[in-house]
Amino acid sequence: RKKLKILPFSTLRFLKLMQKEKIRQVRIRQILLLILRTLIILLIVLAFLRPTLKTSNFVVGQRARTAMVLVVDNSLSMAETSRGKSLLERTKSRAREIIRMMQPGDELIMIAAARPARALQATPVLDPDRALALLESIPQTTSGTDLRGAFEAAYKNLNRSRTLNKEIYLLSDNRADLGDAGAGLQVPANTRVFVFNWRQESMRNLSLAGIEIKNQLFEVNKVVEVGVRVANTGDYDENGKLVYLSLNGKRVGQSQVDVPVGEERQVVFRVVPETPGFQMLTAELESDQILLDNRRFALFKIPAELKILLVGETPQDRLFVRLALSTGRGSKTFRVEERDRRALGSVRLSDFDAVFLCNVPRLDSDFARRLFLFVKNGGGAVVFLGDDVDLKNYNEQLFERFRLGRLGETLGEQRSAEEILRLGQINFDHPLFQGVFAPAKQQQPGIDSPAFRFAVLAHPDRDADVVMRYSNEAPFLLEREVGEGTLLAFMTAANPSWSDLTFKGIFAPLINRAARYVAGNGASLGRDFLCGQRVEVNLGSEQQQVSVLIPGGTERRSRPEFRSGNYVLVLDDTRQAGFYKALVGGEEQAVLAINFDPREMQQPKIDFARYRERLGTEAVFELFAGEELAAALQRLRYGKELWQFFLALALAGMIVEMIIFREKGEEQGEPKTV
Repeated sequence: RKKLKILPFSTLRFLKLMQKEKIRQVRIRQILLLILRTLIILLIVLAFLRPTLKTSNFVVGQRARTAMVLVVDNSLSMAETSRGKSLLERTKSRAREIIRMMQPGDELIMIAAARPARALQATPVLDPDRALALLESIPQTTSGTDLRGAFEAAYKNLNRSRTLNKEIYLLSDNRADLGDAGAGLQVPANTRVFVFNWRQESMRNLSLAGIEIKNQLFEVNKVVEVGVRVANTGDYDENGKLVYLSLNGKRVGQSQVDVPVGEERQVVFRVVPETPGFQMLTAELESDQILLDNRRFALFKIPAELKILLVGETPQDRLFVRLALSTGRGSKTFRVEERDRRALGSVRLSDFDAVFLCNVPRLDSDFARRLFLFVKNGGGAVVFLGDDVDLKNYNEQLFERFRLGRLGETLGEQRSAEEILRLGQINFDHPLFQGVFAPAKQQQPGIDSPAFRFAVLAHPDRDADVVMRYSNEAPFLLEREVGEGTLLAFMTAANPSWSDLTFKGIFAPLINRAARYVAGNGASLGRDFLCGQRVEVNLGSEQQQVSVLIPGGTERRSRPEFRSGNYVLVLDDTRQAGFYKALVGGEEQAVLAINFDPREMQQPKIDFARYRERLGTEAVFELFAGEELAAALQRLRYGKELWQFFLALALAGMIVEMIIFREKGEEQGEPKTV
C-alpha cells in the first residue's frame, strides 16, 4: 500500500502551537497550586505543634518537675506606699501568680530577704495552698536587704533538690547593696534567676538618719542636748516639716525643718531628765510615703547607784579616793567597797560598775586578764600609780594588754619638796570637763594647778587618747576604750607623796566625774544597733530567768548563755525597730535601742546587667511588673513560640492559592475558538 504523507495546513499548525503553549502554562499553575496547598497543610500542622525558638536549657516541649525559690524582699524600702498599697503588698500579688502556676511534683522554697535573710521552712512545700499561707506570713520589717544571705539560702536549698529545672524569683524593689551577692557560692545546675523590674515612681519622703546624744555624763535635772538628723530621700524639696522628740513616752519638744532633695539637716533639742534609770528617746516625723523610717530611737541611763570597787595596798592608799567619792553633789550615787590586793582573787568584778586601782604594787596575769574582760564587756577602770608600783609589771600586765603604750623614765624624787611639773594642756571638750571646768582666757587652764614633785613619763600608744598633759607635754591622764568599756590611767599617785593634787579643788570633782564616766554601763547604751544585727547583752554573774519585751508589746521567754563567768542574753531576731527590754522579775534589767540602717533608703536601684555580673550565673532574666506573667514565664522557660508566625504564613498561602485558582477557573471558562 502506498504510504500516506501528512501535510499540515498552515492555520492548523498555528493552532497546535497555541495549544502546546497553553498546556505548558496550565501545568505550571497546577504545580504552583500543589506546592502552595502542600505548604499550607504543613504550616497548619506546624502551628498546631507549637514550635519554640529555644533560649534556655529547658527541653522544648518537655514539662519536667521544677524547684522554685521565691525571694521576697520585706526590707524597709518595700514599705513605700503608692495608691494605698505598699510595694510589699504589690510584690506579694505577683508572688501569688507564681505560686498558682505550680504543677504536681513542683517544689517551692520561700525566703524572706530582710536582714538576716532566712528560709521560712526547712523542707520544700508541695502544696500551693500551704505556699500561699507562708507568703502571707512574711511581715514588713525595718531591716535592710540581705541579698547575699538570700541567694546563699536559695542555692543551698536548690543544691539539695533532685528536680531537673530550678528557678529563683527575686521579688524586690532592687534597692540594695548587691556587693558580692554570689561570690564563692556554688550555683546549682539548670538554674534560672528571674528578676522583677518595678517601675520607679517619684515619691515624697523624709527619713530620720540618726539621733546624737551630745552629753556623755548624765545627771538628774541636768540638761541633755540631743541632735536629730533628718534626710530627704524623696524626689521633692520638703519645707516646714515637723520633727518631734519624746522622752520616756512624753513629748518634750518639736521643731520645723526644711530639707532639700538629697540633703540632711540637724535639729537640736534640749531635754531635762527628772528621774534616774533608763532614759528612752523617740524622734518622729510627719507622715509621708514611707512611715517606717519616720521614727528613730536612742537611749541613755542615769544610774540610781553605782557600785565601785576600790583596791589599794593600804587604807591610806584608798583614803583620798574614798573621800572624793563620798563628798560633793551626787555622793549618794556611789556605793564603795574596799579591798586590798590579796582579796582580788575572790572578787567578782562583774558585781561592780567600776574598779579603782590605787598604788597596787603588782597585778598578776589572772587578775589583769579578768580586768580586761570586765572593761571589754562594759565595765570601767581607773588606775593611779604610787610609791610601791612595779612599773615593769604594769607595762607587761596592764599597758600592753590594754594597748595604752608603756611607762618609761621618772622625773624628780618621791616625797621631795621640790616642784618639777604643773598641769599643761587639757582637753576641755572631753566629757570629764564639760559643764564643770572651763578654760580661762589666753588658753591657760582655768583651774588651780597642783604642783608635782615626782612623775612617771608615759609613751602612749596611738590607740590611747591623751586627755590631760603635764607642763612638759608628757601625758598626765590617758584614756583607752576597749570593747564597750573605758579605762582611765593617771600618771600620778592618789596620795600626797608625789604632789598636792589631793588637796586641790580639782581632785574631788575629777574623781566623781571619772567614776561616772567609766561606770556608765558601757558604751552599748549609746550604740546605734541596727535592725537585723545579732545583739548580746551582759546580765552579770547570777543566773536569772529573763523575758524580752519586743516592740509591739510581745513578751518572749529567753535563756541566757553562760560565758566567762557571766550570763549573756542573745537577741537574734531584731528585724523591727524600737526598744527591746530584758525583764527580770518584771523589772527592766537592760534596754536596747534598735534602729533601721539609714543607708537602706539611700541605695540606688540596681542596674539589671549587674545581676548577671554579681550572681555568678548568666541565666538571669528580667520580668517587667506590667506584663502578663504566665506568658512571660512561658517565653523565658521554653523560648519564643512560633505558632503565630506559622499560622500567619498558612493564611497568606491560602489567599495566594485562592487567587491562582480563581485565575485558572476564569481562563477555563473562556469561550474556545475552533
